[in-house]
Amino acid sequence: MSYHYDWLMRQIESLIAMLRYILTGEKTHMVTIDTRAPATAGENPLYLQLQTLVRQEKICEAENLLYEALENPGQQVYDAALRFYEDLNRLSDETLTRCNFSRQEILEGLQDICHRLGIPQ
Repeated sequence: MSYHYDWLMRQIESLIAMLRYILTGEKTHMVTIDTRAPATAGENPLYLQLQTLVRQEKICEAENLLYEALENPGQQVYDAALRFYEDLNRLSDETLTRCNFSRQEILEGLQDICHRLGIPQ
């Protein structure tokens, strides 16, 4: 079972890196974001809201907010989406389970972003 989760986590990381490259041209594999550090005022406002909800373990509510924002997407919305799913992928399996969320749902969310951008899978 552990092998499956490690594989899934790597798939999520790779998909995030690919999307980040497509959207920003950034070639690094992963951008490290410390989810424990408070965000600064100059941050993406949508991401700040998502981050707050994740800290409160309201992941489903956060994803609903993200999907509302994706109705009128722009660079900041896609940036917030990538950072959100990247943060979720760093959570423990226990935390995800407690929040009624799964790594599979993280992957599906990223696949939806790809679909919205017209990126074949």
